[in-house]
Amino acid sequence: MRSIVHWDADHFFAAVEQAADQRLRNRPVAVGGAARGVVLSVSHQARRYGLRPGMTTTRARRLCSGLVVVPAHFELYEQFSRNILGLCEERTPLVEPVSVGAAYLDLTGTRAVNRAGPEELVRELRRTVGGWLRVSLSAGIATNKTVARIAARVRKPAAQVVVAGGQEAAFLAPLPVRWLPGVGSATASTLELAGIRRIGELAHAPLDELGLVVGADALGMARRAQGVDEEPVRRQGAAEPEWKETTQFPGEEWERARGGGAAGAARKIDGPPARRGLAGAAAHLAPALHRSRRSRALRDAA
Repeated sequence: MRSIVHWDADHFFAAVEQAADQRLRNRPVAVGGAARGVVLSVSHQARRYGLRPGMTTTRARRLCSGLVVVPAHFELYEQFSRNILGLCEERTPLVEPVSVGAAYLDLTGTRAVNRAGPEELVRELRRTVGGWLRVSLSAGIATNKTVARIAARVRKPAAQVVVAGGQEAAFLAPLPVRWLPGVGSATASTLELAGIRRIGELAHAPLDELGLVVGADALGMARRAQGVDEEPVRRQGAAEPEWKETTQFPGEEWERARGGGAAGAARKIDGPPARRGLAGAAAHLAPALHRSRRSRALRDAA
């Protein structure tokens, strides 16, 4: 059974700015255009005022009068990211950066070499990064990349979530469908129109009907929703990491999901482009899903 880790630096660009300039520490900070433009990252202190990446700098200033806006220093962020990746490579050669400030690790079979299991290794990595670079990491540990990626983000910031083997589907089932990697906002809206609001509902959707909505990725999306993902962790250089911060899931969504069993099972994301006729396909899919659920209920009762 694999041990896959996804770590994601919390509020990375803003955290690096605060680490590099002690005058910014414990202050609300936004990275972006000072006069006009879009906010790229905000510090933990700024989030208390409702600031989020993607909003305009003008609006951010209105929400937080004491906001400190600094320009982006991408070379500095890249250097911090390389430092973290270097620590990871001391623990495993299988390190795959996916964005500046986020990466996958494959720790399968490394216990003897590192003299520690995945949970302890990741905990120690997070402590080292926090003490040395003053940047906090959130991490997810699971048997595959999809589940590890979601686990890393459900309890941000500074969290570590472990999903044991065999619990992947139970962990994912109550979560909103838009949290699944590969499901963008347009596809999520169409799935919700069809009555698919949770990942567990997507996992049990009839494939032929689901294909009308999401196209050729229907099987892959359904498998990911079931907690199945065999994609390997690829070493550095396999792909160019993205220059953007990853999505932090709303805390209130996680609280609702806890009631559905996600917490009991537990120890950034664009889908295919929207296509014409998706609303009609969703309307066609809804009764098919109803029939499928009713059929399963009858089988269970028999």
